Formats: sequence, structure tokens, C-alpha cells
Amino acid sequence: MNTNQQITHKITDKQKTTRQKTTEKIFPSSITPKDDEGIYYILSEWSENLGRISDIEIINTTAYFLSTKFFFVADISNITNPQILSKYSEVGAPIDCYVDNQTAFITDRSRGLLLINVSDPFNIRRIGQYLKDQYEQVLVRGEIAYLRSYDHIDFLNISDPSWITRIKRYDIYCDDFALSDDQLIIARNPEDIIGLNVSNLDNLAKLFEYHTETWIQNFELENNLLYFSYFNWSEGFTKFTVLNVSNPFNLSVVGKQNFSGSIDNFIVGGNYCFLTSINDLLIYNITNPGNIEKVSQLAFNNLYLEKLFHSMNYLFIIDNSYLFQVYDIQNISNPKRIHRESTGEVQGVTISNGIAYLSKGLSGLVILNVTDVENPTKIHQLTLDKAIKKVIIIDQLAFLGCGKDGLLIYNIQNLMNPIKLGEFDKGQIDDFVITNNCAIIGDSEKGLLIVNVSEPTSPTQISQLNSSLLWDKSKTSQQPIINPLSIYLHEDFICLTYGVDFYLISMYDPTSPILLYDETIGEVTDVAFVDQLMYMLVSAHMLIFDINNSSDPQRMLDYSDYYFYDKIAADNQKLFLYGYRELLVLNNSNPNNLTQIDYLFLSGIAAITTCQIINQSLFLSDSSTDLMIISGDFDKDNLYDYFEVKDFGTDPNKADTDDDNLNDFEEIWEIGTNPRVADTDGDGFTDGEEVLWGSDPLDDASLPTIPPSTTQPSTENSSIAPWLIWFIGISSGISILLIISVGFIIVQRRINKIQMKKVQQEQQQEKQAKLLLYRYLISLKNNQKQTLDQICQHSNLAREEIIKMLELWRDSGDLEKIGFYDEQEEYFVRKINQHYSEKQANCYYCQETFNSEETRCPHCGFEVLRCPACNLPIQPNELIGLCPYCETFFHFSHLLDYLEMNDHCPHCSHLLQSHEIKLLTKPVLSSSDENS
Repeated sequence: MNTNQQITHKITDKQKTTRQKTTEKIFPSSITPKDDEGIYYILSEWSENLGRISDIEIINTTAYFLSTKFFFVADISNITNPQILSKYSEVGAPIDCYVDNQTAFITDRSRGLLLINVSDPFNIRRIGQYLKDQYEQVLVRGEIAYLRSYDHIDFLNISDPSWITRIKRYDIYCDDFALSDDQLIIARNPEDIIGLNVSNLDNLAKLFEYHTETWIQNFELENNLLYFSYFNWSEGFTKFTVLNVSNPFNLSVVGKQNFSGSIDNFIVGGNYCFLTSINDLLIYNITNPGNIEKVSQLAFNNLYLEKLFHSMNYLFIIDNSYLFQVYDIQNISNPKRIHRESTGEVQGVTISNGIAYLSKGLSGLVILNVTDVENPTKIHQLTLDKAIKKVIIIDQLAFLGCGKDGLLIYNIQNLMNPIKLGEFDKGQIDDFVITNNCAIIGDSEKGLLIVNVSEPTSPTQISQLNSSLLWDKSKTSQQPIINPLSIYLHEDFICLTYGVDFYLISMYDPTSPILLYDETIGEVTDVAFVDQLMYMLVSAHMLIFDINNSSDPQRMLDYSDYYFYDKIAADNQKLFLYGYRELLVLNNSNPNNLTQIDYLFLSGIAAITTCQIINQSLFLSDSSTDLMIISGDFDKDNLYDYFEVKDFGTDPNKADTDDDNLNDFEEIWEIGTNPRVADTDGDGFTDGEEVLWGSDPLDDASLPTIPPSTTQPSTENSSIAPWLIWFIGISSGISILLIISVGFIIVQRRINKIQMKKVQQEQQQEKQAKLLLYRYLISLKNNQKQTLDQICQHSNLAREEIIKMLELWRDSGDLEKIGFYDEQEEYFVRKINQHYSEKQANCYYCQETFNSEETRCPHCGFEVLRCPACNLPIQPNELIGLCPYCETFFHFSHLLDYLEMNDHCPHCSHLLQSHEIKLLTKPVLSSSDENS
């Protein structure tokens, strides 16, 4: 199990002592309560994939791959069977790779610049790092590294990898750059190409400025010829231009070509230019730039070609489905694919009876045992020569959707040995569902195919709803269809989405499907059903429809401002919206008034591809993590919903399952009573009453001390002397008064304790609300703007409370460390300090200026607080993140970036999650100063 975030279970001494009072262990002792800092937590992760490839460098027979998870080296001497030699996993958000002189230079949005020694391909290791900015691209020439950020270029001295220094910063908005001799050629969008003389970095001189018509899309330099393209929006075609830059003072256009539609990417290799246009690869001969000729064209149906790489006689293609494909281009007019290999990225997950089935493209079908959600284990992997995109489990049958390779049906009675029964290969399977012994297949070319699968060995098509009745209007549109065809099943009808349209189709009689309703609504990204409600994410909105009458769905609600979410899962109680590294949990008990339960930033997760709710747990997958299992605490009783169902038998939607006025958590972990039974010891008093009146709720002989009635005892037929009766009466009265007094004291103490606990809870809730609001504000991206209404929605706090907190933080100076608030317009803007002073700094304690190389402030004598991540002083206007285990100070943003891809503190290596970071906004003494 690969666990980036792990929950440690411990039993406190108090809990052990309390549990000893029970005569029988009602609950397992291995499950313990979680910290009271959030609602949803990651229970476990399982992953085997390599991540999505972002860059490839090829030198002779060695390929250097950069993915979302690793930097790895592969031997490609046998091009049809590449062998991975070694991997480096300490990457965060890698983008670009450049290999020079046995060193790989990697730009990483969260790690800055990484230098990896690759002289021994079996033992690669990091030898340097420069963490000062978010770089997009790197070029190296001798001992100088050129780093491109979106708004500037850094020139670094890399002669000593262990001590990299910045020589110069050049401010310019830059989308691409290339080196030619002493020229640095820059694509400065929207409409310029700039040439800089970089022979003398102390005096950078502009050599030329070339104006283009519009935004430059692609940019490639080869032998002093600059190839670039841009899309002409008014005329609807791409202009491809070749510019001779050998003489920067006399630029000349030596070639032009117009392409219909958009050119997404291109590379130049030898005498040829390879261009991608959505699903097509175009190859042009550019030997004579003035007469560019088309040589060949390859069609890649339903694949988006993302990147191209060329080396000798081979072309490497990265698309949105495979790790890479390799084409032999020795015969340039007829390229042949000789290899393809999958990333292992999960494209779909199905959970059935404690077994998870992961569709992993060409990597096949992975079968996991997830009955123990804390420790998923692999059972089997079925590898085919087909790319598995979706799996549906019905009883002992697995239906595998394989795109153009059709539908496969397997018997999975023996999970270790699935047996193929039959297949249907008469169409392109973009998506499918199974209902009433029929497979409903969506084919973007043919329409809707209905296949009888009651006899798995011979599936047979029984009807069809032609595409001409559905999405002809989309197919004839000028704009390419971005959203793929998707099918969602609900009762006896389906919702089909394609492009900007959605359709409701009756499947009551599979032999005669009926189109009930269709609407052009926008780009639908996901759909979920709860009873007679349909939830739809479309163009940054969440729409809720009443589908009681599926022929006439009524739009009930339109929730806007869901820009970051493109997937949805729902049940009667909860609504989960998820997107890139974000999970938003809403209370769905009243769809007219959705309220936020929790928000998770999932570090280590990329774009979430699928989600299912099973037994109070979330099963997520994405492009870098095969399976992540998350449990929540919906009723906020401090018990995971998953364990409430699995181990405790309590109601996950109710904090006090047995209505005895004791929280389920209190009963299990503090008192030891049964949370499912109001009177655990059966003495006639509820557990809550016994706790209130001071008796033991686990002992039926221990009864509450409740004041008895004070009736006068009878003296009839008594032989006892009257004075004795009088004395006994007085004594009894005193005893009763004592009992009442003691009872009153016990009750009063209990009331005081309850009141004190209530006050403490209110104070804790207020403190927690402030912390959650502050954490939410610092989670925003740089320059991201949030209105007061948006902040209210995300934080679940009243406007007055938020305004009060913002004013308090403004007066204390804490607000300016994270952004600013406009009181008139009522909006907050996040501001992240991305440029830290290298020479002069202000003391964190006395705020006086000093040289940043000092170890102690010369003015106040205190030790200089220094961030271990960047080795620069922490200043008064900067937000501090403190590791709670080693109490080391960091720039908060640097520590947060580190934890996005790591599970430990970079200083002490203790397991650390982002929500554990302590936020400091006031001066705190270092440990050495505190001791002195």
C-alpha cells in the first residue's frame, strides 16, 4: 500500500481505564477516535501507475521521462520493449525537463528547479535545488541555466549544484523561449517575438521585436529558423510561419502555410514538421520552407494528441490515453506504430461486494480486495491487448468497455482466473450501461445500440436509436465536440450527454427506445440521481431537475460558482463535488438549501476521474493515484461514518443513536456504555440519567440517588416509646436533608460542568470557525478574488461573523499577510508573497533592517528566523507555518507546497499532514532564545 497520508490509531490511558469497567468488550479496541479538526479523512491509498507524462528527453538509447509522479530513466535500445532503469519520486508538480552533461534539470511548480545526476542511470540522485519561483521551462548553456516563469526570466549560476545563485532577473511576460548562439528568442504574448543578446548578462540588449497578428500558439527553433503558429480567429484557420533569425537586424519570412482549423502542437525534426490537429497527425516536408508539402496524415480516433517528441527514425506521441506510442518513420509517407504503453491511469472504478475493479486502459483490469478499507490488497490483474475504459459488474459477470475494440464479457466467479465468455464488436463504445439483461451502448458515430446480453457467450443487437435522431446538430457544428459521450442510468430511462446537449431516453422497452426529451444546455461534465432529482454539472453551474415526469424535466435550482468542480456524487444526505485536487462536501438533506459540511484539498491527487459512495466511504481515483478511500463524519459525533456502520452499528446520520442524551463518541470512548441501547445495564434508568445523577451506567446495582418522597411513618400498634419515635423522626429528617443537600450539590456540580463544557464548546467552535476561515482564505490561489457571499458559502459562517473577523485581523496586521479586504465592495483578494528578498531583510521581532546573511539580528540580538526550504529570513509581513513535532519555522507557502507531494516534515521527517501545520502570525522566540 502506497500511503501518502496515514491515520495513526492510539488508545489513551483514560480510554483504557474506562473500558476496564465493562464486563464484555462490545466494540473492537483497534479503532480509535480521530482528531477534531475536520470531517472527512483519507483512510488509505493504493497505486501502481507511473503518472501522466509531461516531457521526454531522448539521448541515444536512453529516454528521460517526466510524469506527474516521477522522473524516471528508461533504456530504449529495444524500442518495442522499453525498460525502466530507475525512478526519482521527490517531485511535486513537474513541467519541463532538460538533460545536459549527465544532469537532468527539472522545473517543478512546487519545488522550483531540481538538478538530478543521471551519470549512473541505475542510481539517479538529486544534487541541487533552487526553490525561489514557479518555473515553466528550463534551458542550459554551459554554467548558466535559463528559467522561464510567466512574468520573468531568471539567469542562474549552476557551476556549483549545491549552491545555485541567481545572476539576474529579466521581467517580461513570456510563454516560450529558445536559444540560438547568443540570442534568447522569446514569445511575448499576445503579439510579439523578442530577441535578446545574452552574451553579457549584466547588459541584456534587445536585438529585435517581431510583431505577429495574434496570440502565438507554438514555437520551435531549428538551425536559425524559427517556426511558429497562431490561430486567425476572424478567418478560422491557423497561420504557420518560418522566420529566418540568423541576422537579428534583418529578419526575413522564408515560408508560410495556412491550415484549416487549429494546430495544437508541432515539432521540427530533420526535413520534416510533425503537427497535431485534435485527432490527426500531419507530416510536412520543410526542406524548402518556401514550398511546404504535405507527406502523410494519420487519424487517431477519439484521442487527443498532447505532445510530440522526435529522435532519429522514431516519433514519440503522448496522448490523453496512453503513456506513449512509438512510430517508425523511416518510410515517412507510411509511418508504422511499433509500440504503445499505458500509464496505468485509472479510467473507471466499480465497487461490488467489497471488491474494487479498476479499469486501467492498456494496463488492463486490476482487481482489489477493499473489505478492509485501511489496507486494500491486490487480487489479480487481467491484461489484454485492448484498452479497458469502463467495467460494470453484474453478479458473476464483468462487462468491459474497450472503445473501438468493443464490449467484452468475462466470468469472474474465480477472481484469480477470469474467463472470457463473449464479445460484441459491432461499434465504438464511448460509454455503456447494463439494465434488464441489455447493454445500452453509446456510439458517437452510430447512435445508441441496444444489445441483448442475457446469453453472455453470444450478445446480440436488438435495436438502435440512430445518431441522426440525436446529435446531428452537434456533429455539424463548426466547433469540435470537447465533452465525450456519456450515459447515466436511472430506473427505466437514461440520461445521455454529448457535447453541449443532453437527452432523456426511455428504456422501458429495450427493443424500442424512445427519445423523451432533449435540450442544448452547455458542456455537461457529470450527472447524478437521487430519487426523483437529477443533479447536473454544466458550465460552472450545478442544476437540479425534478424528473418525476421524465418527458418534461423541471429545472428547480441553479447553483452558480462551481468553476473548480467537474464531477459529482450524491445520496440522500450528502453531495460530493470534486475537481482538480479539491473535494467539496455539501449537506443534501434539503436541496433547496445546500450547506457546506467540509472541504478537502487532496495533496498528491491530480484531476479526479471517478468517485463512488459505498457504505459511508468515498472511493476516488485520479490520473496519479489508482484508488483513494475517504471516510467522513456526517453527524459530527467524532466517529468515522465507515466505522459507525462497520464496527459500532450506530447511525452515521445521528450523533445520539439511542436518544439517551449521550453522544455516541462519549458512550464508546469515554463512558463505555452501549450507544445502541439507552439503558446499558438494564436497571430502568437511561445511561444519560445515570451519568447526570452520579450512578454507574454499567452496574445494575448502582442506582441514581434521587430524593425519595417524605411521607410520615405510621405509629399505630407500636411498642416503641414516643420519645424514641420523636428522635428517629428528627434523625430521619436530618438524613433526608443531608441526602437532598448531597444530591443538590452533585446535580449543581453536574449542571456547572455541563454549562462550563457548553461555554468551552462555544469558545472552541468560535476558535475553530476562525481557524477554518483563515485556512480557507490562505488556500485560495494568488490574486484569486472572493466576494463576501462566496466566503459565506464556503465557510458556513454568518456575514456579520466574517466581517467581524476580517476587521479584527486587519487591525492586528494578520490580514495583510495573506491578502486584503475591500470593505466598500465587500470582497477579499488573496496575495501570496512569491518574491523573497535575498540581500536585505527586516527582523521578525524588532522589524529593523539587517543583512540577510546574519544569524542574529544586530539590533535586538534575537536569532534570525530562517525558512529551511529557501534558506532566507522570515520577515514580519510573511505567514509562518510551524511543524508541531520539531517546532521548525517555515514560510507557510513553502511548507504547504512540500506537503502537496510528501507525507512528512522536510526537517524532522515526522509524518505530517497539511491541516496539522500551526499558523503563526505573531512573533515567537526560537528555541535557543527561549532557553536563554
